[in-house]
Amino acid sequence: MAGPLDGIRVLDFTHVWAGPACTRILADLGAEVVKVEGMSYIDMTRNLWFLNNDTSGEFWNRSPYFQNRNQNKLSLGIDLSREESRELVRQLVPHCDAIVENFTPRVLPGWGLDFATLSAINPRLVMVSMSGYGATGSFSNYLAFGMSLNASCGLASGNGYPGGRPMKSGTAFMDPFAGAAAAAAVIGGLIERESTGDGQWIDLSQHEVGMALIGEWFVRYGRTGEEPPRNGGRSEAYAPQGIYPCRGDDNWVLFA
Repeated sequence: MAGPLDGIRVLDFTHVWAGPACTRILADLGAEVVKVEGMSYIDMTRNLWFLNNDTSGEFWNRSPYFQNRNQNKLSLGIDLSREESRELVRQLVPHCDAIVENFTPRVLPGWGLDFATLSAINPRLVMVSMSGYGATGSFSNYLAFGMSLNASCGLASGNGYPGGRPMKSGTAFMDPFAGAAAAAAVIGGLIERESTGDGQWIDLSQHEVGMALIGEWFVRYGRTGEEPPRNGGRSEAYAPQGIYPCRGDDNWVLFA
């Protein structure tokens, strides 16, 4: 059964979680996603949490973490430090509808694979660059992971117990949210292309995605000067919400 993105081809230069989460959504919707990895720099999640700690055979293809975020994709291994490999990418661009990458902003331009160069080859190309902090500004070339973004965008400042310090979340909370936002950006660019005939470059800052999740905190601070309250897992917006005792000895139920 064809999906809504059937016939769309995506060149995927992403790695770890946020970027692959984006392109997995596109693949699940029917796009043909070609994941590109360097021969000397594979996706680091290939080395995480092998099933039963079994590292025999082609262990790099069996990490559940990697498989979960890269299912339904094709794979291409090339060494982008070599000019002939970069030329191969340029030859692929006319046959692609979209490119997604989550390098720092200096990487692809340094290889001659920036949007200006690639869109000259394919004017209908939609390209989403989902760096940690965007392509401009004093933080632009900083590396970012979900845990660091958790703090930089302000999420950690409202997480914790009353009177206590800010606390990070228990996981790389920002990664799947940034991935979903980037997938929406790709689809939005493809829809816009149907109207204009032109592709576009979308500079998506994962940091700003995180800020969008806590807009009410910014509004509160702007109106009252109050910093976000730390409620230890309680919510100001939902009920019932909390941990409640149940019948029996040390039995509990959590509503969240």
